[in-house]
Amino acid sequence: MDQIACIAVNGVFVIDAWGKAHGVGNDILMLADGNGEFIEAIGMVLDGSGLGFGSRSKRYDAILQDGVVASLDVGGDSIEPSPARTC
Repeated sequence: MDQIACIAVNGVFVIDAWGKAHGVGNDILMLADGNGEFIEAIGMVLDGSGLGFGSRSKRYDAILQDGVVASLDVGGDSIEPSPARTC
């Protein structure tokens, strides 16, 4: 694997602080999608407006090979916390 990236609908300063708080260092490339333009372009918008969150990103992971999506797993349409600790 060449690169792991984390993309979130938030500002660059928040994403930077989040990465530092979790000690990702250079292991994970932290990317801010402040306006949600990337998430919208790839069809991963999650409407959280009913809870006051506005547009967010669905939880997903993707494996890209030579710039092409080779695998895509989408976690669902919920704002609820994920069971990530069980992974």
